[in-house]
Amino acid sequence: MKEIEMKDELRNLLSLLQNGYSTYKLLLCDDNFDSYFIVDGEYRGVGIIIDEKFCDFKYHFENIIIKVEQRKNSDRENQYFIQLLSNKIYDVNEFIFICMSFIDPGVNGENRKLLLTNPQEWVNKWKKLLGNEIKEEEISSKVGELLALKYLLLNGANAELTFQGSHDIETLSENYEIKTTTMRYDSLIEIHSKNQLASLNGNPLYLIFIRLEESIFGISLKSLLKDLENLKYNTDSLKLKYKDFNSETLDKKYKVDEMRLYAINDKFPRIIDDSFKDNHIPVGIMSLTYLVDLTNLDYIAIDCDFVCSN
Repeated sequence: MKEIEMKDELRNLLSLLQNGYSTYKLLLCDDNFDSYFIVDGEYRGVGIIIDEKFCDFKYHFENIIIKVEQRKNSDRENQYFIQLLSNKIYDVNEFIFICMSFIDPGVNGENRKLLLTNPQEWVNKWKKLLGNEIKEEEISSKVGELLALKYLLLNGANAELTFQGSHDIETLSENYEIKTTTMRYDSLIEIHSKNQLASLNGNPLYLIFIRLEESIFGISLKSLLKDLENLKYNTDSLKLKYKDFNSETLDKKYKVDEMRLYAINDKFPRIIDDSFKDNHIPVGIMSLTYLVDLTNLDYIAIDCDFVCSN
């Protein structure tokens, strides 16, 4: 009977409350297991008070977000809450079922204990229930870009990571294309346009090739963002770009097996405008993608230990 009444309480709150920022303690939650109804702008859901050490935790699913943030409880005191929220509630009964499962303490409080002590493990167990997970970005390539940027900054370059340019990193005098692999032995890179290996502004073009290996220790997007800040690099645009990344993504760690620096010149195999008759790609060719094998090309080895430890 109490479960039915609690579902009715959630249904009433979902239907009655307007957009805003409010926290309501659920009247019918189990004793010793306080739970709250959350209104966060256009988002609705439930929350539980959690330790501050999990303040950076977040996980995005297709229509649901689980995240920790500070807000006032029903007594107007600031607390950290782990929240299950959605702004796309297509089926109220289904959403109430998910909310009920989230705040359910479980047998002897085991579900609540897991959620409050290891939210990532809780999420891992719930991925199927919460629907299709949003596809992860190819995280290793993002890590490679930030690592290459750190390398250039350490060497005194006035470097900027670009998001819309033809090349990944630009300096006042040089441009850089970054390619990252998690393959242990292959040295193949994929090129996606005729401009990717072409120097468009007259500055020399270089390729930085990075081989990463997943590890329980090493660098991550989160650690590299901190390193860049320590080097006085403005990371605001990067943080904005990564703001919806899951905690699991930001914390995913890699060991750096090797870094290579290649000069993109006439000895480097590539397809550019000069590769075609009359120095332009034939009319009617809509896209150009090809593989380059770096195995027998000259390069300069970059000291990975120096880059990672500074």
